[in-house]
Amino acid sequence: MTTNLTNNELINKAMLVKIRISVWTAKKHDSEISEQILEQHGADKKYGRFWKYLMKDTEELDAINKISTKIRKFNEKLTLPWHDEGIRILPSSLFQKYSSSMRQFKEEFDIASEKFLSLYSSLIESARISLNGLFCEADYPAIEKIGSKFKFDVKIDPIPYSDDFRVALQQEEIKRIKQEIDQRVEETKTIVVNDLLERLKEKLLLIVDRLQPDNQFKRNTFENLVELLSIIPDLNFTNDPRIEQIRKEIEEKISFVSPEALREDAVLREKTSEDASEILQNIENMMSGYTGLGGF
Repeated sequence: MTTNLTNNELINKAMLVKIRISVWTAKKHDSEISEQILEQHGADKKYGRFWKYLMKDTEELDAINKISTKIRKFNEKLTLPWHDEGIRILPSSLFQKYSSSMRQFKEEFDIASEKFLSLYSSLIESARISLNGLFCEADYPAIEKIGSKFKFDVKIDPIPYSDDFRVALQQEEIKRIKQEIDQRVEETKTIVVNDLLERLKEKLLLIVDRLQPDNQFKRNTFENLVELLSIIPDLNFTNDPRIEQIRKEIEEKISFVSPEALREDAVLREKTSEDASEILQNIENMMSGYTGLGGF
């Protein structure tokens, strides 16, 4: 089974995004303490390093780290893998939702960072007391430099294509570069499909496990599946019919069943578990035999 989606059409339906987040780690390698500990135990110096927390359990710094984690999870949920480290594919149909959320995250990140920076000096004084003999003033960036340790931005670029004018400029290598770009875009289609299958597999495995007679499950076990199914049509921007087939099957057999009904009806619980296992097997078959968007 093949798709009619050409490389140029694919380029028009998606873009590349990369989030860049930096947060001061508030950790420092203490070489002096490391040497003392290693000497005390008679160990070789290459077998240990002592790291100290410069600010431990700091509410303001924890808030920034929590926002950063939330940003990364949201980014992974609405995007798909690309070949380069840190770069992801964003379907054009999700751009408004993505950019709106990222603006909100940016505001939250900046507010949390500003709060931390406003308390930075007093937090250092608290650390001085807590660390006692381990405290070292030089471990802490100067007040005028600490702000540069907190950054968050999103970079958006088009997916490259072989007729790009930048390729045309490289006349001596034009054929090789075009082939490489076309191959990369083609490989991306396979990566997208496998990533979606892996996401669905992960959710179904959890459901099968939780539906076992002696196990318990929470409502969000099914809510997380429903949420994924709601964005699958957008994430499946390569229009792979097998992804849509699996999505519909899960929607018809699994997602409509209420957690309450499953708790009260043992027969329904067993049937739902069997259906989920059967769909899981179909996914496994697809993943094991998948060689490209054109077929098995």
